[in-house]
Amino acid sequence: FVNADAYDNVEVIARFEDELDLKDSDGKNYPKGQAAAVFCQSEAEAKVKAVLVSPHLEYIPRILQKANDNNPGRYHQSIIDGLKQDCDTRDIFWKQLFRKLGLRVNGTTKSSEFGSDLTLTPTYLHYKNKTVAEKVIPNKDYEFYQFEHDSFQVFKGYQNNQLSQLHKGIFELDTDEVPKSIVIPKDDLENQSSNSFTPFFNSQKFFLYLKPNNKLANILLLTERITSTSTLLDSNPSLMQNVFGNENVCSVGAIQLQGKGRSGNAWVSPKGNLASTTSYNFPEGKSDLKVFYLQYIAALSMCDAIREYYNPFSNLNNDTREADYYGEADHSYFQIPIVIKWPNDLYILKPSYYHSHFKQSGLTLEEFIETSISTPIIDNNVFTKVSGILLNLKYTTRWQVLFGIGVNCFNKNPNPCVQDWVEIIQSHYNNLPDLEIEKIEARFINCLDSMMDNFLIFDKEAVMNSFLRKFYKYWLHSGQDVTLKDFNNAKCEIIGISSDYGYLEARDKATGEIYQLKPDGNSFNIFAGLISKKVNH
Repeated sequence: FVNADAYDNVEVIARFEDELDLKDSDGKNYPKGQAAAVFCQSEAEAKVKAVLVSPHLEYIPRILQKANDNNPGRYHQSIIDGLKQDCDTRDIFWKQLFRKLGLRVNGTTKSSEFGSDLTLTPTYLHYKNKTVAEKVIPNKDYEFYQFEHDSFQVFKGYQNNQLSQLHKGIFELDTDEVPKSIVIPKDDLENQSSNSFTPFFNSQKFFLYLKPNNKLANILLLTERITSTSTLLDSNPSLMQNVFGNENVCSVGAIQLQGKGRSGNAWVSPKGNLASTTSYNFPEGKSDLKVFYLQYIAALSMCDAIREYYNPFSNLNNDTREADYYGEADHSYFQIPIVIKWPNDLYILKPSYYHSHFKQSGLTLEEFIETSISTPIIDNNVFTKVSGILLNLKYTTRWQVLFGIGVNCFNKNPNPCVQDWVEIIQSHYNNLPDLEIEKIEARFINCLDSMMDNFLIFDKEAVMNSFLRKFYKYWLHSGQDVTLKDFNNAKCEIIGISSDYGYLEARDKATGEIYQLKPDGNSFNIFAGLISKKVNH
């Protein structure tokens, strides 16, 4: 960064000790002490901050060492050894950079230890009933399968002596090459027992909340640390047939080491995030699918599951004790303020908005929440993303869809989560039960199962209209003004979803022309009111 000291809004936070092999316009070398890292802050917008770093601080010595072990000579060993010696110092500098940007930093984590606890763990299977058990319980104590993308070790019995967990971190192994382990209970007693290997999710509690006639989640897969709940099922269709007997599956992971998003981005999901993928097998011969509606169905199902979490009279409940929490007071209840952002993200009212606006509003909490979600203020100081959805649709012997969804339930930082609002509601009504991810997941699947039954008859106008009415009740966009960037910046008003293909419809406010926008072909900057990427209409 040449002449960084000359700029008022630039602060030099690190300098090179050595003279750089860099010459000025006169052919002379720049003096020692040139900027190696700088902090910049926008003069126009105080919130806009940036750190620019010339050295590659992101290179962890363990990663370089692994690369050298696999390909000797790729990096000079002396460089790797030097990085190892300075690892703790580098960590301190990283943390200073993050604090400079206003982030809260974990004070104990060391990069030299990073990845040691990010190991792949076995997947533990639970089945819904004996009919499913007959399909999935293997005859042998151990079987090995090689499927389309991954290999699998299938063990019979949670205490199988042949079962050995992987003990290498993600930096010491290739997750695509390592066999994935699936452990199936040997009998009903083991299936119904408390599983100490998956303390993050209580299978029996989940099946208690699941409606008995629910056709989804006949098989529950629980994995403490998994690559991705979606990728594992999507990349191995033969797994569904050969191990799971073509039953509908719900896979839940506590931590995803390679979480997958719609744009192909990947991440390590934090603890407290509910990450799940649920499969649905369409009836044979069913081909005339309005596929864009599937993501709307998933979004509405999870939105309903969370918003109506404390509704004791919800038809998504399967626990007769629900109404007891409210006594005989009345039929009112607190909604969790969550809404749908087109096409399939969920946003939640920021707790900070409640803390800054509730007292002066003069409303009860129920009224404040209802007003906030029925006539939402579309502003990034009011709502923030809390959930995203990824769908995979494929055909083998029949159509199958995988509903992948992640919800920030308990992971409070750096963004708000559902638990934040549970605590707010409990502060007004302390008799309410705590948030349970098993109940959220079961309510989601109860709603999804019902909506998929309706999806099969969406050709009936009354069924379609009923769905759209509820979808509009939960989404942010009725009457929202937007600009269509790829249509000469046309100023439009959103009027709804088309009943034929599920496109977003926007009416030009000047000409009355209606534009139809595909969910997977457009990017919607909700707070700027800008839709980009042109599609035919």
